[in-house]
Amino acid sequence: MWPNKSQKYRLDPYFNLDFFMDVSESFGLVSQFNFIAINGGGGIDGSYDVLFEPLQNILKEINKRGHVIGIHPSYKSYLDPERILNESNRLRQSMKEVGIEQSKLGGRQHYLRWKNPDTWQSYSDANLDYDSSIGSEYYSGFRTGSCYSYPVYNLLERKSLDLREYPLHIM
Repeated sequence: MWPNKSQKYRLDPYFNLDFFMDVSESFGLVSQFNFIAINGGGGIDGSYDVLFEPLQNILKEINKRGHVIGIHPSYKSYLDPERILNESNRLRQSMKEVGIEQSKLGGRQHYLRWKNPDTWQSYSDANLDYDSSIGSEYYSGFRTGSCYSYPVYNLLERKSLDLREYPLHIM
């Protein structure tokens, strides 16, 4: 049970992070939980705020149990570097406020909306360490031809980025 868990989240049937952490831990796995860092007002981007104390308590619990926190940039962000920067900074701010220090921060785009090289460049510019958006919502497997992480490259600027792709195998 989450500390200071508000009634709103107790009644949400999709609020099942304890279950996912329990299952992961039973298999000796570390899971990543990606958060949308803006309050989308209940639309496609959700209706929670990572700066809201009950959500910060969730972040603390995930961290305390040894799992990873990541960013889940909003629906319209994949072609908007400023949005990705602002949203990742908002998550970093929330984590900092509750004393969470993670060596790396990365995430996965909402609805797997991604465009090469724009989204990768935005992640790199926002000082994110990795992306996991290259996959399929319909099929499990290796869309990138690899099951291993790899460094990414901006094809238009012909330069390596300080970013890795962690291929999404199943969603």
